[in-house]
Amino acid sequence: MLGSLDCTHTIWKNCPKAWAGSYKGKENSPSIVLEGISDYHMFFWHASYGYAGTLNDKTIFDLSPFQQFVKGIKIPLTNEETKYTKWQEAVRKDIERAFGNLKILWKFVCHPIEIWSLNDIADRITTSLILHNIVVADRVMGDDPNERYDPSKRIEDLRDFDQ
Repeated sequence: MLGSLDCTHTIWKNCPKAWAGSYKGKENSPSIVLEGISDYHMFFWHASYGYAGTLNDKTIFDLSPFQQFVKGIKIPLTNEETKYTKWQEAVRKDIERAFGNLKILWKFVCHPIEIWSLNDIADRITTSLILHNIVVADRVMGDDPNERYDPSKRIEDLRDFDQ
């Protein structure tokens, strides 16, 4: 499994008036959507940014190249189904933690954006994601600069970045 997939909205404070209707999101203000896939360590494996805030998560997932979704079991009947459901619920929280920690580390992602250009905004979001992944890789792999990120490596201390 690659990771958990979800979306988060960023308020676009200085959205051009001509685009405001197309970008008006669930908060009744223009927003831009970031779609991401992250793993247990909060490492982003995929990110797509720039969807209009009028699109909901399901519509963005339909546009995504990652359309292999694992359906949950609404009413688990056996012990195996109960374990699977608990595991799936826990994995689902990984992407929420990753977005939360991305917003903690890089305030640009969570504060209303005051830039006009979508390209400039996307460049800053991309930079934030790359720096976030560097921080995660350093935390997981330790102090060895030659070691590559290994998602199978377990670390004991997986607390959030703000703690």
